[in-house]
Amino acid sequence: MKKRILSVILLCSLLLASCGGTVDSGNKESSAPSEGGSSSETQETGETRAHDELAAADFGGRTFTILAREETRFEFDTEQDGELVNDAVYNRNRDVEDRFNCKVEYVIEPGAWGSMDTYQGLIRNSVMAGDDTYQIVTGQANIVLPLSVDYIYRDLAESQYINFEKPYWKEGYTDNAKIYGHLYAVCGDFALTALTMSNALFFNKGIMDKYGIEYPYQTVMDGKWTLDEFLSIVSDVSEDLNGDGKIDIEDMHGFGAYNNSVNPFNYSTGIEFTKAMADGSRSITFPDEKAVEVYDKMYDLVHSDAFIDTQKLGTGFDIESQMAVEFKNGKYLMMGMYLGGVEKLRDMDVDFGILPYPKYDEKSEYRTSVLRRYTISSIPTTAKEPEQIEMLLEAMASEGYNKIVPAYYDIALKGKYTRDAETVDMLDIISGSSWFDFCDIYYSDLQGISDYLSGYAMGSSKKLMSSFESTRKSFEANLKKLFEAYANAE
Repeated sequence: MKKRILSVILLCSLLLASCGGTVDSGNKESSAPSEGGSSSETQETGETRAHDELAAADFGGRTFTILAREETRFEFDTEQDGELVNDAVYNRNRDVEDRFNCKVEYVIEPGAWGSMDTYQGLIRNSVMAGDDTYQIVTGQANIVLPLSVDYIYRDLAESQYINFEKPYWKEGYTDNAKIYGHLYAVCGDFALTALTMSNALFFNKGIMDKYGIEYPYQTVMDGKWTLDEFLSIVSDVSEDLNGDGKIDIEDMHGFGAYNNSVNPFNYSTGIEFTKAMADGSRSITFPDEKAVEVYDKMYDLVHSDAFIDTQKLGTGFDIESQMAVEFKNGKYLMMGMYLGGVEKLRDMDVDFGILPYPKYDEKSEYRTSVLRRYTISSIPTTAKEPEQIEMLLEAMASEGYNKIVPAYYDIALKGKYTRDAETVDMLDIISGSSWFDFCDIYYSDLQGISDYLSGYAMGSSKKLMSSFESTRKSFEANLKKLFEAYANAE
């Protein structure tokens, strides 16, 4: 399995900093591949980094039009402004243009969850009309992929130009997005959000100091950062800050989270909804005894004073912005958020740390899920000369891996966002354990079954086996419908 070793580049950046250097739609959102598919890919430094092996090509000045969403424009369409990541994206675009004698232009449209119908319409309508409007479409994973059942995307599974063995493609996504061998979307380092949307835990060092709690860094490194260890830290922390005799949104809690930051516990503890079968189909394996144990522990946490549901703070992006404000103000010992949310904490007075989500037990491996806002890419069936487009996409991913991702880490470590050397190891674990769950990849087609943990934990019935029975029939029907669609693909 490909390894992504960040420690060398991270430590080098940290040493440079010590010598005087400087350093975001809120939706509710395998063998045959395993349920998730860990993506532990290497990020070496300098000349040892992996590059594409594409032959020289001249596209004769062709213009390639790429559809991208407004909310993450920074992944694709930037200007040189002296900001390290923006400059890296800009240079990536110019480099591939020069390499292939082509022009890359972007059509930027609103593409958050609330704009799903409109964004999907742009893609579907252009293909149905037979127009070669977009050569590449990108966008939020659970908005772009559902269109695959309409057979409007090129099957990339057997591409001669996209090398899925390279570390700039997310192995877990490639493995688990396939159904009957078909692959209609790809995920990789052509876009930064596959990294920035990795789910992580943030902790307030000031509150840990107050409660005499040791920072869990060594626990993580020793492989002992488990769900029980996490619960032992947060479960007894709450404080009536305003003295009104009750614990609510105005007070301090051990853990602040909402549905998108509760569900990662499902994946980090290795809970699986389905199992890949030899014929390429999947069977439902949920719930088992392990799921009951994990779900009931999370139910108990959510229904205690140690937890606060941050959906009470707002909606969409506003939830996370408000969570960051509350965290900075000392309202949570720990907070669940995507890794890129660290930028919201730049002006926090009290020091904070970053941790991966806990695993099930010490024998397990760390698994980091990625919030569904990450970007994927597809090639419409109406796109002409698709081989050139596949070459372009391969080159963009390779250049992103070699230039954009290191720039992001450089910023993270040279004083802008993180506060301590131990974060180097934590980021290494988080980015090296990416987990793309089949049911989460096909979130929309399966009617959000991958959100079952948050719905259960925040619900009113602590009876997982019986609760799920009311959902099983619809889950089976949705799964069957999805597989039938792929079975009928040409």
